[in-house]
Amino acid sequence: MRRHWSERRGGSLTFEAASAYSLPFDDASFDCVCALEVLEHLERPHEALAQMARVAHGALLLSVPREPLWRLSHLLAGRDVRAFGNTPGHVNHWSARAFLELVSDYGRVRSVSRPFPWTVVVVDVGAG
Repeated sequence: MRRHWSERRGGSLTFEAASAYSLPFDDASFDCVCALEVLEHLERPHEALAQMARVAHGALLLSVPREPLWRLSHLLAGRDVRAFGNTPGHVNHWSARAFLELVSDYGRVRSVSRPFPWTVVVVDVGAG
């Protein structure tokens, strides 16, 4: 990943590898923090969300697979059948409602979109 990122460096674009549980940025460093297809892989999503909300000045843009649609679509496509449609590495499984409950702890949910088979939300974390 670092090699790939180094090929794309330039201008104001930078990349930094870090733990989602300990982001190396000051509070309110970013207008928007994105975690797309990330949280379902984390054993401690609350800790990661707390860090993202800490470094965000305005909003979080978040997406996760929507259960049970994700697993069902995988089963119907013949993928991950032995794991009952669960993609390897997915340790969290949220319905749209459960995901909204989770993220609402970190700000006001501004918008929700449900493109098949994901849940996508924008959360206003409140500028300081």
